[in-house]
Amino acid sequence: TKPLLHTWSLAVEEQFYLVWPGVLLLLLLGGRLTALWGVIFLGLISLIAAFWFLTIDPSAVFFLMPFRIHQFAVGAIIAIVGWLPSKTASSVASAAAFLGIIAVTAFVSNSSHYFFSAILPACFAGILLLTSRSRFANSVLSMSIAVWVGRRSYSIYLAHWPIIVLWKLNSDLQFSLFEQIAALTVSVLAGAVLFELVENLFRFKPKQSYVRKRLSVLSTVVLGSTAITIGASYW
Repeated sequence: TKPLLHTWSLAVEEQFYLVWPGVLLLLLLGGRLTALWGVIFLGLISLIAAFWFLTIDPSAVFFLMPFRIHQFAVGAIIAIVGWLPSKTASSVASAAAFLGIIAVTAFVSNSSHYFFSAILPACFAGILLLTSRSRFANSVLSMSIAVWVGRRSYSIYLAHWPIIVLWKLNSDLQFSLFEQIAALTVSVLAGAVLFELVENLFRFKPKQSYVRKRLSVLSTVVLGSTAITIGASYW
């Protein structure tokens, strides 16, 4: 019932980009092995805390960054180790992870165990990262439709939730199969428009003029300040 609830992820992402690299840099001062064990330790503490708090405050586990560190750790471990499996193993593992993500998307629900809704998807994503140069990943993820959706995926993400919530509220929270397909189509189209008119325009490009870049920064600051002021006044 909350059309902007999905913006919680922005908070976690900003903390990921601002806090997590600093933590990794501090750990790397002691060398790669120290960093690896440090990341594993932080990931395990986060995972234990997530399981501990699931029965106390499940919303906190879902929304707050400390309970997501075990997911951050998956990518960090892959980056630090830098190990790549053989070509055959990579293709098999990549295909299995790809099918695993589809299965999780299709079958996981609100009542699913935390392992299936949070841990398993992160592991599958990690395997895809690890095997991203395999023949399977190259053939599937480099397809034009996959690249097109991938480039616009964040804009589609931003657009999809308000559309779904407002649509469901208008249809008494019942969603027929036709409405699901229609909402998906509208979400992709809205995301594509958002990508072209907002995301693409604000992205810095080598050929952009200095004035254009300054205007982008200025307008971003103005829009951000406006949003913060309105949000703070409501809060």
